[in-house]
Amino acid sequence: AIQRTTASFTDPEEIDSDFPPSKRMTSLFAEHDQLAYDKRVFGSILALEIGMSTILANCPRFANWVHSLAQLATAP
Repeated sequence: AIQRTTASFTDPEEIDSDFPPSKRMTSLFAEHDQLAYDKRVFGSILALEIGMSTILANCPRFANWVHSLAQLATAP
């Protein structure tokens, strides 16, 4: 179900356009009688599993935001 959802969008950032990803995950977990989805727990685990370089490579708006923050942090 997760792969079908991601395949229906051209990039991961579009998934958040009409229905928040955490709500999608909550629905998917409920449909399959799994543990309740907790975005703070599972989101952190997923981010660690995916890796920051993959996330930045696939999410250009997020990458721009991260790079902007890094520039602010190193500005004199």
